[in-house]
Amino acid sequence: MKTLALVVITCLTVCHVTGELLTVLKRLHSSDALNFLTPEEQVMLVELIAAAEVCRLHAYERGQDRDAILALTAHLPDTEEGLVRAYLENHLRLEERGLCIPNSGSAKPTTQRHR
Repeated sequence: MKTLALVVITCLTVCHVTGELLTVLKRLHSSDALNFLTPEEQVMLVELIAAAEVCRLHAYERGQDRDAILALTAHLPDTEEGLVRAYLENHLRLEERGLCIPNSGSAKPTTQRHR
């Protein structure tokens, strides 16, 4: 658990903390969800969130065993599993569309065309 705390603190000091990131982390820490994960899975979860925050989730995923990522989410209780999956899927979609802004937790602003 000390390792996880250190990784989270490092992530939060390096990354610009967003509302979305804070929501996910607060929800996980306020539940016993992390107790369902091995120490390795706890670290992987923080790495996944950090990769999402810097728009490198696809790159991180390519370097990992996809089954390990799926197992990690499957080990979480239903509510937290849904929250984490939605968070990761949202960031993957933003990356695919080129709308991800590193460390912002949100999409690139769209410009409106004036006619």
